[in-house]
Amino acid sequence: MDTARLEYFCALYDTKSYTEAARRCFISRQAVQQAVRALQRQYGVTLVEVQGNSLHLTEAAGELRLRAGRILEEEKELSRAMDHFLTSDRTVTVGISRSIIPFYAPGVLAAADSFAGLYPNLNIRFSITDPDEIYQQLMAGQLDAGILVDMGEDILRDSADSSGSGMRSFAPGPVSQEPPAPVSADAQPVPEPSGSRSGHTRHVLREDTMSVFMSRETSGELAVPGYMSLADLDGRTFCVMGDPNVFLRPLTQALQERHADVRWHTAVEYYEAQYMVREQGAMAIDRYENSLLPDLSPEVELPLEGGRYHLYCCLYTTGIEDTAMQVLWRHLRSTHVNAWSS
Repeated sequence: MDTARLEYFCALYDTKSYTEAARRCFISRQAVQQAVRALQRQYGVTLVEVQGNSLHLTEAAGELRLRAGRILEEEKELSRAMDHFLTSDRTVTVGISRSIIPFYAPGVLAAADSFAGLYPNLNIRFSITDPDEIYQQLMAGQLDAGILVDMGEDILRDSADSSGSGMRSFAPGPVSQEPPAPVSADAQPVPEPSGSRSGHTRHVLREDTMSVFMSRETSGELAVPGYMSLADLDGRTFCVMGDPNVFLRPLTQALQERHADVRWHTAVEYYEAQYMVREQGAMAIDRYENSLLPDLSPEVELPLEGGRYHLYCCLYTTGIEDTAMQVLWRHLRSTHVNAWSS
């Protein structure tokens, strides 16, 4: 039985949206549609009916959701039971970017600790260090895996074609002050776990809208109040967790095309970025979570370009996908929804 199809269908049933189901499962919208069509062929029933712009789930869909949920839960329990018998003959080393702690993914350390308790026979060593160092060690084959943040592009793929040479400022030039047209949710495909020719795999653990964190005083200087555009980054100091030409490549390319002059400042620790924002008038990258900022907070955050850009927390694995790595991926995937959210 293909439980992946059942998982995608359950996501569709719960969200009533192909786009949201795809985001939840970290696959393409088309993959969800294909899974639903396959289930309809398999059982000879209609599960989904499209009525105008709305999605209608049939009575058969409700019955399938009920039973599929039980099957998926049983499959998880079976996997957990069998995982206790797993062993590994080597130590797997995983780097965790310190830039995602404590606010971007506060539960990552708890997830790592719980892994050791659940799977004592799998030898995995976790190391917390700077994202640039993790990236370099992954490229050199000195790490088996790393948990990093990117903008939807595989940072290990085609690395030889990118500069990756550290911080840089772009030459100043004219930048449009006009807000761009709104970007629909369907125009923002969620990258699927993908291998590449360099012998590694990228697993998406979570996705967030990218925002810019700044002081309220600085936000008052924006061209359009309450709206953050690429033009507003021109001439600014922007705090980032690591080399922007690696981790923020889509953003640096967009700024380069606009000839924007951005002064990049490496602030691996969240507290350093917060200090730069409060005391130096800098801006910093963050995941959009505006509801957590009180009205009287000295800082604000705005989605960049109206939410056009997204951040992805990913598990990058190199070399052969051995047993320990597969179990780690399943463990992180199963815990990230609750434990990784603040």
